Amino acid sequence: MVLNSSIYTFSGYSQAMKIAMALDQKTLTAITTFSGVGSALGIIPGLLYALVPPWLLLAAGAAGQSVALLMIWLTITHRIHGAAVWQLCLYELLIGISQASVQTPVVLASARNFGRDTGAVLGLVKGYHVLGGSIFLQAFYAISGGGGSGDGLPLMLSWMIPLMLPLALAARPLSRTVGSPPVPYGGMYGMSGSLVALAAWLLVVSVLEVFMRFTRGTQVIVCSIIVLLLLLLAVIALVAGFQDKDWNATLLDREEQLISRRGVLDRKVAGSAREALLDHDEKEPAGRTEALLETGATKDHETGRTSPPPRLGDDHTLAQVATSVDFWLLFVALVFGFGAANAVPTNLTQLAISLGYSQKIGSVFVSLFCVSSCFARIAAGLAADYCLKRFGTPKSTFLALGMASNSIGTALAAVPVPGAAIFAAVLGAASDGANWGLTAAIACEMFGERRLGVVFNALLVGNPVGHYLLSSRVVGYFYDREAGRESVCHGGHCFRRGFAALSAASAIGACLCWIVAARTKTRSWQ
Repeated sequence: MVLNSSIYTFSGYSQAMKIAMALDQKTLTAITTFSGVGSALGIIPGLLYALVPPWLLLAAGAAGQSVALLMIWLTITHRIHGAAVWQLCLYELLIGISQASVQTPVVLASARNFGRDTGAVLGLVKGYHVLGGSIFLQAFYAISGGGGSGDGLPLMLSWMIPLMLPLALAARPLSRTVGSPPVPYGGMYGMSGSLVALAAWLLVVSVLEVFMRFTRGTQVIVCSIIVLLLLLLAVIALVAGFQDKDWNATLLDREEQLISRRGVLDRKVAGSAREALLDHDEKEPAGRTEALLETGATKDHETGRTSPPPRLGDDHTLAQVATSVDFWLLFVALVFGFGAANAVPTNLTQLAISLGYSQKIGSVFVSLFCVSSCFARIAAGLAADYCLKRFGTPKSTFLALGMASNSIGTALAAVPVPGAAIFAAVLGAASDGANWGLTAAIACEMFGERRLGVVFNALLVGNPVGHYLLSSRVVGYFYDREAGRESVCHGGHCFRRGFAALSAASAIGACLCWIVAARTKTRSWQ
């Protein structure tokens, strides 16, 4: 997932693209939206996941991103002449689709392999994903000696991203026994600690880059520390994996001893049960059984009637998901809440400038948002898993809390209070982290894991829809209205109405998530 984060590196080469293609800011912003549209088309990889092996989706995603980034590099370095804006939009669209093609098998594998600990695992995975863009940028600065105009960044990404293929092919299928333990939380806390250390280091580096110019040697040292922190993650994961393997071996030995002690009586009971099941299967019409399996319904043999649709947590068909009230409540909540959370970093630099900060300080606020989002993804996943097991608290409760925090942060920025940009960055990141860290886990635990790829990516469609409506049509409209004929607006009034609208949208999303949590609590799958 670190290597799959090219979608977060657009800011590194956007200025080179703007100069090379003579683009205005409006056109450049329009190009960036196509990567979000491509990510929303992740429903396609979700459908293909059931038909092709995961490594094929990973290979397609890596190849797609490499080709698109190579074409962008050829365009902005004028090695291809006569390129049009629509071609750049097509390249960004391909990057978005390819990114979703890699994300889908990773998310589904995490959900299926780790069961009830999905929230913690996905929080960790998505945490590294959001930091991947910063890691790529630091690697580019070390290679290029400072970054220059950024026109070489797409070329570096085009040959680094395929490095994920050996990692994917080295993965092996898991064969966990019934009753196997949950994720070893000693290793989970260790990996989370290494992620926190990496995020803190990247934040420190981004702040120092504002006030001082790094030499090439300094950039190499920065990248070396990043590599060491990534290697620490690998060591912790290997140790936890060996511990888990030892536990499974012990469990298998105990099961063999138990079976040997049961003796003849156990075999007689098993044989009787097998004969009863075979006799039952012969009486059940084959066509009727297949129809019940296809719809997900079950038959009550006493009354002869078909039972209601599956409970929460059971595998749903796509038709059952599409007609589920809970799915549409979640989707609308993500349109409002997720869209409002993603509108914050888009406008954060402009908010800082309007409040009197410099462009460089504005970039620090964006880095603060990314790092805070990383922390939120870990914290939301761990807290949601713990509270679900300890108190039966639905995970959508923490989604509501994240959206409520963004509602408070954007309201403080709309006033604005002293330190409004910091509140907007940190509290908005809490919502963004909860959304990315918990959406897949909530979808899995509500609608089952069989069609999780389609359901998860269908819910994510609400992200670009909400972002476009709230950021471009609402915040952008009010900002241009306050700026008048000036290109830049200064003062607390610039984002007052726009961020007030974001606050209201986040509050609506939080309320809808509370409704989902209440419905889930009363019809728990536990």
